Parts: sequence; structure tokens; C-alpha cells
Amino acid sequence: MTASPQPSPTGRHAPRSGKAVRIGRPFSNLKIRTKFFLGAAALILLGAVAGWKLAFPLLEDMVERQAVAELENSVTLLANMVNTALEVSMKNRLRGIAEKNKEIAAYYHDMAQRGLMSEVEAMARAQEAFSGQRIGETGYLYVIDSVGDVLFHPVPKVAGENVSQFAFVRDQMNRREGYVEYMWRNPDEPTPRAKALFMSYYEPWDWIISVSSYREEFASLISAEDFRKDILDVRFGESGYALLLDDKDAMLIHPKISAQEFSAISASNSLVIDELTGNSSGSFRYMWRNPGEEEPREKIMVFRTLPLLNWRVAATAYLEEYNAPLQQLRAILLVGAAPFLAIMLLVSAAIASSITRPLREIMQGFTEGGRGDLSVRIHREARDEAGQLARFFNLFMMRMQTYEEDLRSEINERVAVARALEKSEKRYRMLFESMQDAFALHELTPPRMDVPGPLSHAPTDFRFVEMNPAFARMIDSDPSRTLDRRVSDLTGQIAPYWLGLYRRLAGYELPASFSDYSPDLGKFFNVAAYRPDENTMAVLIADVTEAKTAEEEMRRARNYVRSMIDSMPSVIFSTDVQGNITQWNAEAEKVTGVDLDHALGRRFDTLWELLKQNADLVDKALAERTPETIHHIEQHSADEQRHYEMLIYPLVITDVEGAVVRVDDVTQRVRMQEILAQTEKMMSVGGLAAGMAHEINNPLGGVIQGVQNVRRRLLEDLPANHRAAEACNLDRESLACYLEDRGIVGFIESIRESGERASRIVANMLEFSRTSTSVREHVPIHDLLEKALSLAASDYDLKKRWDFKAIEIERAYDENVDTAPCSPSEIEQVLLNLLKNAAQALFSGQRGTDGNPPRIVMRTRLEEDAVRIEIADNGPGMDRATAQRIFEPFFTTKEVGEGTGFGLSVSYFIIAQNHGGEIFVESSPGHGATFVIRLPLSSGSRLRP
Repeated sequence: MTASPQPSPTGRHAPRSGKAVRIGRPFSNLKIRTKFFLGAAALILLGAVAGWKLAFPLLEDMVERQAVAELENSVTLLANMVNTALEVSMKNRLRGIAEKNKEIAAYYHDMAQRGLMSEVEAMARAQEAFSGQRIGETGYLYVIDSVGDVLFHPVPKVAGENVSQFAFVRDQMNRREGYVEYMWRNPDEPTPRAKALFMSYYEPWDWIISVSSYREEFASLISAEDFRKDILDVRFGESGYALLLDDKDAMLIHPKISAQEFSAISASNSLVIDELTGNSSGSFRYMWRNPGEEEPREKIMVFRTLPLLNWRVAATAYLEEYNAPLQQLRAILLVGAAPFLAIMLLVSAAIASSITRPLREIMQGFTEGGRGDLSVRIHREARDEAGQLARFFNLFMMRMQTYEEDLRSEINERVAVARALEKSEKRYRMLFESMQDAFALHELTPPRMDVPGPLSHAPTDFRFVEMNPAFARMIDSDPSRTLDRRVSDLTGQIAPYWLGLYRRLAGYELPASFSDYSPDLGKFFNVAAYRPDENTMAVLIADVTEAKTAEEEMRRARNYVRSMIDSMPSVIFSTDVQGNITQWNAEAEKVTGVDLDHALGRRFDTLWELLKQNADLVDKALAERTPETIHHIEQHSADEQRHYEMLIYPLVITDVEGAVVRVDDVTQRVRMQEILAQTEKMMSVGGLAAGMAHEINNPLGGVIQGVQNVRRRLLEDLPANHRAAEACNLDRESLACYLEDRGIVGFIESIRESGERASRIVANMLEFSRTSTSVREHVPIHDLLEKALSLAASDYDLKKRWDFKAIEIERAYDENVDTAPCSPSEIEQVLLNLLKNAAQALFSGQRGTDGNPPRIVMRTRLEEDAVRIEIADNGPGMDRATAQRIFEPFFTTKEVGEGTGFGLSVSYFIIAQNHGGEIFVESSPGHGATFVIRLPLSSGSRLRP
């Protein structure tokens, strides 16, 4: 073996020559703790500077992109709003003209039907009325039929031609009603332009009345002032805003400056105008100084051009406002840099100290070991290099100590053997006497035949040789009076149970072990007997009463928990780690149809289709031991759709692996959420309808009043009318003849009747849409029925799907019925719901057996303590099972999407709970249905069903 180089006495290597040694020596002479401290400080400073230089430019670029995106979204929103307003205005203008001309055609057709003129003359008169109309600058009206022949056109040479070769004409032929957009190029135009068309079909003459004009001519229908509030409400940051310019870059809407101020500022800053005029949309930066500011600041603008209006919508904001959080972050980092550096240096010092401290401990250990203390140990649990050195040191000292102990053991071995024998005897005696179980050693002796006793006829008797204190306590006897005596001699001194036990042991073939119960002592015992040799018997008796009691309590607890789980309405089961069923409650048996015996041991996803569909989540929870929840599971069956919620809880007991799964039927909760959402939607629609009714009511009143004045001034014999006619040299009789001949009087009456009918509809709508206060007041019952009937006739849903006016309404009102205390809006809601249900039943495709047209009968009758209201129809009716469930929440006989099953339930609540009344149905299949409402006549009283 070659010798390794030895260190010098000072512990240092021989010095090296050269410049590197001179430079590195001061650092190498430093302590490890100081080296670590300086190195950490250098790395922290280097990382801080690098992060500062690289992170902030990236953050500033990210902030600018976010600002541009926000401005672009706002500009897009404003542009869409303006375009939508233009589209709606244009469509409404064309629709109004087309519908008006359809009414003209209907008027002349009516004149022909009444024999006042021929059909050909009526068509000519209508076309004559069409020919004088212009729409905008170049728009016009024309008529085609369903095969594409032009029946009327302001250009005479076009009339009579077939124009079905054009795609938009074919679209008109197919649809006949509605709005169409298309491209059209006149012969003298180089490129086609966008046109808009609205058509209305007059079926008796097969006329498709079409009103057409270029879309660009409708720009005058809207004004920039219509959007001032919406544009001025848009804000970005602290001072960002939106603005609107025209095609000549004149300011239309600006939140801060006028058009003249904008023109003056733009004249000195042409960048904004150049960017806006050079592009149809985009974004750019520019410098801007508002009036009153000394220096301009950098801004960013995003803009878009609206072609039809030649407007530019723009949004602008100062970049410094978006960068303000970065400036604050930079200031915070600058302020916190010094404390952070100090903390990191302190942490570095602590880490360096944790490295040098183990080295000092090892050096101290070697010092103590050199002084002769071989028991010294270094207690370090770490697995680093210092910990390994500590373990090597401990191993070395342990071996040295072992060598010393081996020498001492040779000396002490004999002494130890002697002491061990003494300790063994004491240990046996201590163990024997401290045993909790009863132990006794017996000598087998022949029974004494001359002394009658429990063992006189047994094969053998037992003499007590040894017993521990536990045995003496168990048989309640003093060992000093029991040892060396036979069992048969203890008759009357120990309990009869023990004498019977020994009589049984005398007849057993040993060894034997069994469990026994003593009714007299009220205890359970485990008995074990064996023969150490031929003439002795050892008996070990353990009192297991507490264990048996605990076992019984455990059994009861298990049954209690099982009963509790079976009583829960949720599907609950547990699985082992392989997914096999270990528990399966009664609700699981009910839902799946699989009983407990067939479920145990089977894989869970083979028992129920819902579990099969979601088996991956149960397996995931078992594998990762994390809870999983599935909030919405849909399951479809032949007649219904159910919703479930599944919760998976992994078992966290150390010696048990698996999971507990709970599945809840949340169908009613999901349906209730859908109903609440629909209710909120209908409340919003009700508010909109009320607002629309208010807006319609004002001009409608003006129309009715104006028509009444026109009629009075044209037809009635008033002095003012005579004076005006004489002043104008007008013959009033000739005027009256003219008005009658031209049908103007009929027109006036039609306008008046239509206005009054519309006024009544609006009044009913306003009254129905008012928020119910649930205040009881005496209300005429027949008025409530008529208002509900009017609302049903005006219901858009009923008009769209069924013709409510085609239903025959029969009224059978009792003259003795006057008023009843109730909440009018709530009772109207109930009556409207019953009328709508009746209409839907009448048009459901199934009719009653009476063969009559669809009919609804409304009856009232005064009873002793109530008003009876009946809503009857001659529809298909319903069977007894349906009638029994008709008022249950969510129960419906309609198709999916047509009914919620909540209307009649709410009606029942209003009548029975809110008004103390009664509502029920009388029906049978094929004989219609009659819904009966009974309202108490006394306020605050309740009817007894």
C-alpha cells in the first residue's frame, strides 16, 4: 500500500506560486460562513438587476396590448349599436309603407266585393294610388304575383314582364312576406349597390306589394344626437372616452370639447386627421393637449368607419393611466428592495451558520473522545454531508466502545448468570401474581365416595396446588383456606357455578376450551383447561364480560348505523379500492332494483347505468383519495327526465381503503331553478310590456281625440260647422254625400273603433302588469272575468299558435253575483291561466265527444258563503289519475318545452292559501273539463272543502 501525502503540521498545503494564488488567498482564508454570505449577496443583487431590466418592458407592452383590446371592444360595441339602430329604422319605414299600401288594396277590393266597382277597376284604382308614391330619393313601389310577373311598376315598360330570373324575386315568390336585402345595379351604374325591400302579400289578388330603396338613402332616419348619451357614458380609466366624427372629420360628439375647438386643435396636430382619413379602421398613438393643459401627453386611439352613415366611431385614452399600476409597482419595488436585501442576507447568514455548526459539533466530539469518553455521540438526523460525518463518527465510537465492553463482559458473565436465575424466579412470581386472568394448578385425586357432594360421582376430584390472586378474587375465596384442599371440600364456601364448572371439567377430555355464561354471577367467561402432566390440570379462566358487552354494543351500533343509512332518502353505498360494493342502502335497492345480497361484492358500475356513465370519477377518487362532486347528471327514461348529484368521499381510515358514494335526486331543485329563471324573465317582460303600454297610450289618446273631432266637424250639425261651410261657400250636403260615397265616414268609424279597442287592450295590460300588493278589496267578479278574457284574446302566444277568437265564448253570469273580497291582479292571473289552458286543450288535436265547435263557458253562481266561478271547455278532458295530480308542482301533460307544470300549482296556492278559497276540477275523458273556483264572501274567512 502506498502512503498518501500527509498534511503539514499547520493543516495547510504548501503555498503555490503565481498571481492566481495572490488573488484567491484572501477569499480562501475566509470562513465558510463568510464565503456563503458574500456569494448569496452577489447572486441576489445580480438577480434583482436582471429582473428589473427584463420584466418591466414586457409588462409595459402587455399593458398597452390590453388597452388596445379594451378600446377595440368598446368601438365595436358602439358601431354595432349604431348599425342596429339604422337597420331597425330602415325596416320599420319600409314595413309601414308596405302595410299601408296593402290596406289600400284591401279597401278597393272591398269596394269591388260590395259591387261599387268592378274587380278590374278596383285593381286599377289601387295601382293609381301606388303610382304617386316615392320612397326617399330613388325608392319606389312595385307589385308582382306568385309566379314573378310584374303587375305594377313605376316604369311602364317593366310592367307585364316576368322577373323570376332574379334571386331576390325568387325569394319574394317563396316568402311573400318580410324583409329582403340584395345588390342591384342600374344600367347606367358601374357597380351594384345595396338595396332593402319589404313586401306584404295581399292574397285575394295574389299581389306581392314590394317597397324598395337603396340602403344609403336611409341615413337621414337617425341622428348623431340619438347616440350622444350612450357614447358619452363610455369611459376608460380616469379620463378615457369615446367620440364620433363625420366623413369630413368634423366632430359630432365629444365629452370635453366642441367641434370648433376640435378643428382648431386638429389644425395644429395633423397626425390625428391623417390617420383617420387614411384608413377605415385601426389604432395609432399621438400627442394631444386638451384646452387648459400646458404640455401634450401621449394617447392611443382606436377607430372604425360606418360606411352607410360615413361616421367614424373612436375611443381614446391616455397611456399613462394604463401604465400607472406599473409605476406604482416600480416605486414599491424600489422602496422594498433594501428591506428585502437585508432579509435575504440574514437568511443567508442563518444558512451559513447551519452549515458550520455541525462541523464544530464533530470537532467537539473528537475532542471528548480523545479524552477517554467513548460514549459520546453526535445526534443529527439530517441526511446531508454533515449528517453522514456524524454517523461515521458515531459508528467509530460505537465500535471502540464495543471492544471495551467485550473485555468487561468476560468478567461479569458469571455474576450475570446467577443474577439471571434470581430475576427469572422473581419475574415468574410477579407475572403469575399480576395476571389479570385467573389461573390455578390442580392435582388430580380420586373422588371421595363417602362424602356426598358435587364431585362424589365424578371420575376425579381436584386439589388446589397453586392459584394466582386473580383466581382467588374470581371464586371469592382466601388462598390460605383453599390451597391443598379438594374442590369437593369447598361446598358452601364458593359459588355453585364454580362447583358445576369443575364437575363439567371432570367429564371433559383435556385439553378443552369453551365459553360459558353464569346467570347467577351475570358474567361471561372463557375457560381453557389442559394437563401439564398425567396427574395435574391447569385451568385458565378469563372474565370477558366487558368484551362481550362491547361486542353486543358494537352489533347494536352497527345495526343502528345501518338503519340510519337505510332511512336516508339518498342512494348511499361504499366500495373497496377495486370498486366492489361493500355497503348498499335501502334507497339504492329501491332506485336500482338490485337488493343488498346481489349487490355485495359486485363492481358498482354494473348495477346502475348512471354509475356506469360516471365510473371514471369514482375510480379517480379511489386512486387519488380526493373527494369528487358531480353537480348535474341527467338521466332520461321512457316517460321523464331526472337530475342527480353525486358526491364521492374516499375513506381516510388507515387500515380501510375505499370510498363512500352518495347520489341525490335533485330533479325538483333543478326544475325549481328553471322556474325561478323563467319567472325572472317573465317579470322583466312584464315591465317592458307595461312601459310599452304607457308609451303607446299617449299617442293613442291623441289619435282617438283627433278622430272624434274630425267626425264632429265633418258630420255633426253644429253651428260652428255651418259658419265655416258658409265662409268657404261649401255645400255641406254635397260634402256629406261625397264622404259617404268615398267611404270616408266608414274609415273614420273604423279608426275610432280600432283606437278604442287598442285603448282597452292597453288599459288591461297596464292593470294586469301592476305589481300585486295582495290587498283585499271588494271587486266586481264579472269585471274580472271580462278583463281576463280580454287579456287572453290579446295574448301573443295564443295568437301565434292558436286562434283564440275562433273559440266560442258563452257567458252564464248569475245576476245576484256582485263583488267579493280579493286581490284583483292575483285572481286575474288565475283566470287567465285557466283560459289559456282551456284554449290549448281545445286546439291540442283531440276533441270532445259532443262534436261542437270549440267552446268555453264562463259561469258564476252565488252560494251561501261563497261566489262560485266555473271555467268549462268541451275539449278532450282528462282521466281520474291526471285530475288528482293536476295541481301538483312540476306536473304537466304538455310537450317538453311547452309547459313548466307550475301554473296550476301557483293558481291553487293563490286561491287556497292567499284567499282561503277552494279550486278543483271536474272532468272525464272525452267530456271536457270544468275548473271550479269558490271565493269566500267574508274578508279573512276560509272555506272548508
